[in-house]
Amino acid sequence: MNADHKLTETLSILGAEPARDVSDDFMHSVWEKAGQLQNRRDQRHRTALFAALFVVGLGTGIGTVQVPAQASEAVYILGSDVSLSPASLLHVSR
Repeated sequence: MNADHKLTETLSILGAEPARDVSDDFMHSVWEKAGQLQNRRDQRHRTALFAALFVVGLGTGIGTVQVPAQASEAVYILGSDVSLSPASLLHVSR
């Protein structure tokens, strides 16, 4: 049997049964269940996102090479004897 035939058969069986009375809070229960399913899905997405960020952060922390810092003398361009004239910056000779 294919799926369309099963669906048609199931709908005909349901259509043959007498209508049942549904409680007043039936739709409320349906929407409550839909909300619970949505909350579970959102929780799974948040958990997956947290796990991915954790793995990326941990991998970055482990993968980073720790290079020792080396001190060097400070160079002050304005105080040194470097010529900052426009001609020298543009490599123009006079």
